Amino acid sequence: MTKRILILTMSSKQRKYCVAGLDVDNNQFIRLVDNRYPESNGITTTQMMDPSGKFAKILDLVSVTKLTPAPTPIQPENYTISSATTFKIEVKLSPNFLSTLIQRCPVVNSNSILGNKSFKIAAKEANKLNHSIELLYVQQLVSYINEAGRIKADFRYNEIMYRNFTVTDPDIFFEPVDADAAYIVVSLGELNNKRKIGEHYKFVAKIFVVDGASV
Repeated sequence: MTKRILILTMSSKQRKYCVAGLDVDNNQFIRLVDNRYPESNGITTTQMMDPSGKFAKILDLVSVTKLTPAPTPIQPENYTISSATTFKIEVKLSPNFLSTLIQRCPVVNSNSILGNKSFKIAAKEANKLNHSIELLYVQQLVSYINEAGRIKADFRYNEIMYRNFTVTDPDIFFEPVDADAAYIVVSLGELNNKRKIGEHYKFVAKIFVVDGASV
């Protein structure tokens, strides 16, 4: 199966990348995974090299071959790549396109983010969702490092303040954000059972600061 994908995230995931984007032919989100690496399901930049030797990057529109649907109850957008998968970069889009793109994305509940108003969601509630990726326009976004050394973000979405979201966008690791407005991609992670309480955490996988909105 071949998909034309606008890449929106290349977030850090155990020394690999969680790559997600929008299928431009059906306006549905898609997440690329490699089940050969079960510890992360992430993929590498080398796997995303096109025939010209260039590596696919954020906001590249790429044609990706040899994909296999691999939905999970929590992440129905997943498609697996294989050793035969190829990437071909078609065009690079401008961040200015995001204001148009968000109109094409699947409709989300404007009163919550991935099921509720928290940075995490109980497994039984997550199982009621039919998606795990959202592209949102937010305001008053600030990233920071918490006491545990993790990069977090607070932001306002539809007049509600959201706090303590973990950021996995590698571009933010070295350049904190303090912006009046931004587009963000939020992704729902797999089950976290470290505390034996069955929760899924939400990750800010990409931050696109709106031009002129940085403080």
